[in-house]
Amino acid sequence: MVAKITTPKSAKAALNYNEQKVQKGNAEFFYAGNCLKEAGEMNFYEKLEVLESLNSLNKRAATNTLHVSLNFSPGENFSDNKLTSIASGYLDKIGFK
Repeated sequence: MVAKITTPKSAKAALNYNEQKVQKGNAEFFYAGNCLKEAGEMNFYEKLEVLESLNSLNKRAATNTLHVSLNFSPGENFSDNKLTSIASGYLDKIGFK
């Protein structure tokens, strides 16, 4: 696994990037932690509202958006549950529990 961490200019920019990948079939949106709706039930604006709401809670941070991409070898195929577990564990280890 290779992790790529970037700091986009805004939550909207990061979300747009991901949504474009999903529309092209190069990514999947299958988990929305701590949200009232399941991942597949949320539209772009609902996702953006959640991100912006979370960002507004911390005014001290120099950067309020972090994009973490976990990339696996082409032969590695994991279930959605396994990917969620890996991502959750990774975020916990870098301080984003």
